[in-house]
Amino acid sequence: MKKEIKSKKEYHENKVAIYNLMNKGEKNLTKTELKILTTMSIAAENYEETVVGLNHPYQTK
Repeated sequence: MKKEIKSKKEYHENKVAIYNLMNKGEKNLTKTELKILTTMSIAAENYEETVVGLNHPYQTK
């Protein structure tokens, strides 16, 4: 599953969903939720790098 964020509104909604999952606690997430969290996190990072101009120095590509 690949997700692409195309607008600032989608980015905000994505971040809210990420925070909601994170607030549940990693041990309380299902395998499906973990996959969704990973996909949304990657999409947010891609948006931040390409649109916002943030650099994630810890990320290796």
